[in-house]
Amino acid sequence: MRKYSDDMRKAGVLLLAEGLHPSSRATRITIANGKRVFRDGPFTEAKELIAGFWMIQVKSREEALQWANRCPLVEGGVVEIRPVFENTDFPPQPRNETASV
Repeated sequence: MRKYSDDMRKAGVLLLAEGLHPSSRATRITIANGKRVFRDGPFTEAKELIAGFWMIQVKSREEALQWANRCPLVEGGVVEIRPVFENTDFPPQPRNETASV
């Protein structure tokens, strides 16, 4: 994983990379009956947990897929690729209101 992260850093596409502690150290906040409910982990009902993430900036989805394909995964491992919202993803009116906040 370190070599993979180093390769992305050297290529100039890596913005952020972090590993996450297990859900036993997490707290979830949900809303039930209009009130916030805090629950400490572990969350055994979870089918999928995020162990860490990389945030990269690339020119296309295809380039992101190429980097993801190089990720050293163990058997059953998963890499999920998601774009990050950008200001241009929102209509002009909310975009202008958000910018002034």
